[in-house]
Amino acid sequence: MKRVPWGTLLERVWAQPLPRATKEIVIIESNSTDGSREIVADFVARHAAEAASQIRVIYEPGPKGKGYAIRQGFAAATGDILLIQDADLEYDVADYPDLLEPIIEGRAAFVLGSRHTGPDRWKIRKFARNRAQAAFMNLGGLLFHALFNALFSSRLTDPTRCTKWFRSDCLEG
Repeated sequence: MKRVPWGTLLERVWAQPLPRATKEIVIIESNSTDGSREIVADFVARHAAEAASQIRVIYEPGPKGKGYAIRQGFAAATGDILLIQDADLEYDVADYPDLLEPIIEGRAAFVLGSRHTGPDRWKIRKFARNRAQAAFMNLGGLLFHALFNALFSSRLTDPTRCTKWFRSDCLEG
């Protein structure tokens, strides 16, 4: 599967209508070698006139890992509802309204999406080089999911790489 370019991600996220909410996009750019810094700067320049206060960028001098980037994003975010979106569009931005709805309606404080409930269920093409590797990754994922669900009495379908939406007050405990 072809990797989705940063610019496509940013434009798709920007285009999503978010009901009853003011959108804020916090971008953590870690000076990777894929040209993403220039793409982010171009995106910001194109949308600065219409939404300067809605786009925040943190330019890191170098990669420090996903966990660090997420913590930086949380610290910079000012919204009531937060989302973690990876740059590779592993999660479809068209699902945003469905994932946001239970939080807006007060039915949930935290919503997890899953890549494993649709028609392409349990296919890991993006990370696998061949069918054998995909099968091995799927088996490992199944075992981890079973262990996770048994330990925490949950029924998650994608506990490690799912999309996460939650109220910002969830960060406080």
